Amino acid sequence: MSMGKNIALWIGALVLMLIVYTYQKWTGPTYPLKSSYLSSGEEIKFKLPRSHPGEGDQEVSVPKGKDIVGGRLQFRRYKSYDDFSSSQMELKDGELLAYLPHLRAAGKHMYKIFLTNSDGEEFPLTEDFVIIRFRDAVPAIVLYPHIFFMFFSMWFTFRAGMEVFFGIGKEYKFALIAAACFFIGGFIFGPIMQKYAFGEYWTGWPFGGDLTDNKSLTAAIAWAITLIAGLKDTAYRKYLVLFAVVVQIGIFLIPHSMLGSEYDFRPGQEQTGSFNKSNDKLNQINQ
Repeated sequence: MSMGKNIALWIGALVLMLIVYTYQKWTGPTYPLKSSYLSSGEEIKFKLPRSHPGEGDQEVSVPKGKDIVGGRLQFRRYKSYDDFSSSQMELKDGELLAYLPHLRAAGKHMYKIFLTNSDGEEFPLTEDFVIIRFRDAVPAIVLYPHIFFMFFSMWFTFRAGMEVFFGIGKEYKFALIAAACFFIGGFIFGPIMQKYAFGEYWTGWPFGGDLTDNKSLTAAIAWAITLIAGLKDTAYRKYLVLFAVVVQIGIFLIPHSMLGSEYDFRPGQEQTGSFNKSNDKLNQINQ
């Protein structure tokens, strides 16, 4: 294969990887919600947070339009029997802002902002409540290697698929590299990151329903089948690689953190993932 074709395939795999990454970024439930509202005929753009890493309360702010005189933040813990709380938003540097109280790891708030215009009319900024999840901070020494290996796994996965598609014949080699990167990123740094963020190493099957963990497990099974069954260079090995590639790409297309770990604050209710606590423990946390 010529050097030019080889470079083109690497660039093509990189572009596909970036497309999938961008799709995940736009569709994931923890990325900021972007929208806008009209004020005196002007479109005011804003971003609302849906993830809070680390300690402290979460600031929520929106730009103040010309005919906006005030706003309030309404919220309560998600999956709780709490009454809604409401706090008035303060004006600072052209922004209306308020704060959501900090929650334990995997706890969520549901919140909505109401703005008041110069005619005294109050209107909601969003049609639905925004859900924000809190987590503990993850050290960079864990977070960045996880991202690095997952990105390279995605890149080599697309490259292996191209080997099959163009009949080049080196798909098994790239499958090995993709699987190795996936194992390191997903099963070494992934659980460590999960432990830092939510206090549990694994919240997927058979202990819970965390979709991120279950996606990783599904991909690992597909790679294991491919790599073991494809040890011998047979005519069907490329189809095994294609099977793993299709499974892996399908998993990459599922938005990141979808159906992730969350804490259920309702007494007597089971928690999602591994957050199954007794009522006594739950009450201690809520106090």
